Amino acid sequence: MFLTWLSRFRSRRPQWSAPRRLTVAVLACCLLFAVEAGAQSNVTGRWAPIGNSWHQMQIHVALLRGDTNYHSKIVSWWYGGEWWTGDPSNPPNVQRGSFWGWNPNSNPSNNDCSSYPLSEFTPLHLDSPGFNFFCGGHSMLTSGDLLVTGGHDNANDVGLRSSFIFRRNAPSGQQWSQQGTLAAGRWYPTNRTLADGKVITFSGTRFEQRMVVFGGTAAPQNPSSPATDDINRLGLNVLGQWDPAVTRPWQATNWPDPREGHTAVLYSPTSDMIVFGGREGGTTNLAPPATWLLSVNELADQYNYSWTQPTITGGPPLARTRHTAIMRRISGSDVRMIIYGGLDGNSQPLNDAWELSRDPQGSWHWNQLVTTGTSPSFRYGHAAVYDALNDRMVVFGGRTTGGTLADNDVYVLSCPTNTWSKLTLATKPEAREGHSWFIDPNLRAGSPFVDPDTQDQRIIWRI
Repeated sequence: MFLTWLSRFRSRRPQWSAPRRLTVAVLACCLLFAVEAGAQSNVTGRWAPIGNSWHQMQIHVALLRGDTNYHSKIVSWWYGGEWWTGDPSNPPNVQRGSFWGWNPNSNPSNNDCSSYPLSEFTPLHLDSPGFNFFCGGHSMLTSGDLLVTGGHDNANDVGLRSSFIFRRNAPSGQQWSQQGTLAAGRWYPTNRTLADGKVITFSGTRFEQRMVVFGGTAAPQNPSSPATDDINRLGLNVLGQWDPAVTRPWQATNWPDPREGHTAVLYSPTSDMIVFGGREGGTTNLAPPATWLLSVNELADQYNYSWTQPTITGGPPLARTRHTAIMRRISGSDVRMIIYGGLDGNSQPLNDAWELSRDPQGSWHWNQLVTTGTSPSFRYGHAAVYDALNDRMVVFGGRTTGGTLADNDVYVLSCPTNTWSKLTLATKPEAREGHSWFIDPNLRAGSPFVDPDTQDQRIIWRI
């Protein structure tokens, strides 16, 4: 501010000499120091430590109007623990929320913020609302009470649809009053009380974690069964919640045809889903070997999907179905898809591996991997996962030439060298196809998969 003022001052006429300009600068600095020296900390502000007197982390805090006993009241809460009833002799070990009456000291000498004024705060009883308001929004109403919207459903970043009013002067058992249901769940929304007393709630997140499903058939045993081209989204809250299906717009041309037996993986740098291959619904024909990218445009609870076909140099691989695809991460922006095996258009199993990459300029490239070592037999209907810890693709199961089951060995492709090897395992599950498996990030050494060919569907193997 001083520099801006001095610049404007210098721009005026007449121009002053250097000694006069220096005098003005010195006087201005002296004036600033005089203001600072004379200022009171209760006016300019000062941070003071509060210790553990509040018994919890203050994630959500609201300053409310008081009553005849207190100048103001303060309600606060965070994630986990119990709601404190206000008994100073019996605070919970892990406290979720608290309620305080505040009577500031009227003596200015006691308000210099040099120390925390614990004596000014009185713990009050706080009812448990029965909901987790962590990550909710809140704003004061014209009545002086507090409106709380949204919150956390005890899963990862999933919004609630609840809304409550906290009545600051209500007796015990009547402090929380449930209101209407929001149109969509919101995690960390923003509330704003308007001049007419109404409250607008906006932004926030509905599902931070979600699963997207595209295509598929209800009759996989039928080689020409119908398939779908719908997009379905599952919000990963505690109980799971399916959104309404997103169907192909009328006469849309930039949408993949109905299919099954394709692969879909997440391209993390742009959060797009890459779809490749599959069989066209209602026929035995394979889908063209085109690569599709599914993008989502999401703002809070509203979202829409769009499909694009990127221009790709090299390849493409042969059209195929019942193959596998994994994503290999080399760096934060260098993430590559590797497809392996599958059935070609003549119903013959394949044994090739292809890599799809995107260079720093944004261009896509197909590259067939030239592999060495002990490779799996030609196969389809197998399962593959990416072992990021060892930078390798791990393959198990499937069917091979003539439709017979492939062996029950585990094969790994070392991605840095494109070398296949077979793991030596003393105990192995029976051969199978159409199964699934995944890397357990907690165990790291574990890759469980469910056995679909036995009568007991609960059997899980881990390598």
